[in-house]
Amino acid sequence: MEFLTRSWTIDEYRYWLNRILVALICVSVIALMLAYKVVTADEKIILRTPGIQDTIFSKNTIDQASMKALTLALSHAIGDINRGNYENQIKVIESWFRPEVATQLSIRVRQTVKKQLEEHEAGTQFFEFNPGPGSRDEYVFDPELQMHFVRGRLHFVNAAKDDARSIVFSFKWEVDNYLPKASEFYWEFGDVIKDSKYLDQLRKSNKDLKPAEEWSRNQDLNQPNVR
Repeated sequence: MEFLTRSWTIDEYRYWLNRILVALICVSVIALMLAYKVVTADEKIILRTPGIQDTIFSKNTIDQASMKALTLALSHAIGDINRGNYENQIKVIESWFRPEVATQLSIRVRQTVKKQLEEHEAGTQFFEFNPGPGSRDEYVFDPELQMHFVRGRLHFVNAAKDDARSIVFSFKWEVDNYLPKASEFYWEFGDVIKDSKYLDQLRKSNKDLKPAEEWSRNQDLNQPNVR
């Protein structure tokens, strides 16, 4: 009873006040740590589709097999262009490329379709990727350049004529908040994959080589003399 009825001293108030302050500080620190954990969490998300290998996403990465599948799919979306599907292909491009890249690609697609419409035979083009014995078609990921390369053939079909040219597409991907977007895209006719090993050999044989000369990027797909 004496404890309940007597008045506390200043030292007792100070003692309990300090303990309460320490408890509040600890709770605040824990709350901040939990909030930081939530904000910076890199949770893995597994997308399972029947008959297809699992796709594993995290906040800033995606598994290599899925990146290959996405790269090949977009290579076909860019290469398979005709007056009947180009609007849909542009939508695909706008969905998977950074805006600045998608804008330039959309312009190229429209230019290609315009040229096809100007030809009386209503030409078309499509991309062929068919790796196997005797074929140089290939997918390569270069971790040093962080580039994905696809080597295949671009077919230009006009009436009964099919003009096939070897071509290499290259992509650089970024994954932001679980969403992959292509931040860079290049193409070049020929069958040489110009990855880091190729560029190193090229620099050794030509020390005065300027970076702009290492790769003749984004050639006109409608140039008839380019092989």
